[in-house]
Amino acid sequence: MKTSICEKILCTGCGACSNICPAGCIEMREEEGGFIYPVIDQTKCLDCNACSRVCPVNTAPSVNAAEFYLGWHKDPEILAASSSGGLFSAFADLFLAKGGAVAGVDLDCRTGELRHIVVERPEDLYKLRKSKYYQSFTADIYKSVGKLLKEGRFVLFSGTACQCAALKNYLGKRAEDDHLLMIDVLCHGVTSKKIVRSYLNGRENHYRKKIVSYSFRVKGNEGGWQNGGGTQVKLEFADGSSVIENRFRDTFFVGFNHNLILRESCYRCRFTGTDRVSDITLADFWGITTEEAPEEQLQKGVSAFSVNTERGKAALAEAEDAVYYRQTDPEKVVSNNLAFNRPQKRPPERDRILKELETNDYDTVIHRLRKKYYRGIRIKGILEKVIGSGRYQRLKDMYHRK
Repeated sequence: MKTSICEKILCTGCGACSNICPAGCIEMREEEGGFIYPVIDQTKCLDCNACSRVCPVNTAPSVNAAEFYLGWHKDPEILAASSSGGLFSAFADLFLAKGGAVAGVDLDCRTGELRHIVVERPEDLYKLRKSKYYQSFTADIYKSVGKLLKEGRFVLFSGTACQCAALKNYLGKRAEDDHLLMIDVLCHGVTSKKIVRSYLNGRENHYRKKIVSYSFRVKGNEGGWQNGGGTQVKLEFADGSSVIENRFRDTFFVGFNHNLILRESCYRCRFTGTDRVSDITLADFWGITTEEAPEEQLQKGVSAFSVNTERGKAALAEAEDAVYYRQTDPEKVVSNNLAFNRPQKRPPERDRILKELETNDYDTVIHRLRKKYYRGIRIKGILEKVIGSGRYQRLKDMYHRK
């Protein structure tokens, strides 16, 4: 009987194997660090090998060369409610208007569950907006998409590149159905629900309040979207108060952006690069300047995105009434989004961080592992207070130009 589906260190936890298994003998379970892996009930296994064949690690689906664009949603309310330029909402609205369905990731802050769901009403689309930084439980989502396509429905599927690859393998020839649009969100990597819970426990201890809701991406007033205001964590407490965490000091983003808390497979991701598995790839246009978009727009958010197939081009043309977009220099996008180049580097501290989190709180561990970083933040704060933030930034710019 089958004991493994792919090399464990490469397993993305996409859940395609669980969806395809005719005996229903594969369960996705949390293991070390809270990361999800398939577990096979060998007493039920038929040894049909369907799970190995559908696995995107074992069988890489076809990819397509990307054409790069920048853009944003024209509706200011949708733009404000989105992580960057709001393009996902524009495509989702198109599919719902045609009587279709949208499959994407919903976060239940009460339980901490992050899972793929199907939305069929515009008023429920808010559940799928915003970036979520830990791994979604796909459950039967590939089965659901396949069923909808069989019924002749239009379906938009949104997920990470490995999840789009999993759907493509699961559907086989049906993945070419013109009723389907696959959108992947350019992925830095994923962490786990368990690690996020450890982070939230640390924040509750810090503020001495119960957290009832949290969002990883809110557009606050700290310099606008482009200058860091678009990557801030908002915590809402049981007493009705809330706080927006500074992204430079907040321990979640320090751990995540320094690659300390990513899934093992993310350091070896096979779905990076400018040849994409999906129809459209969405990202933030980090590094964009006023040469390419108005200063006002840089405060509100700009998406960089690639169109990878004829299906993607057709969807973009349909969305032109809702979004502003134009082609842009690929190098400007790729240079500021590492996942268009290669996987994230695995830091040496990754070998021990999960064990340390078993016995220590998240904040303590991150501060200990990144002492030099936090020392620099403290020095920066002192200098800004003494000479002013504007003069500090000018001196910093002069130093980097030397």
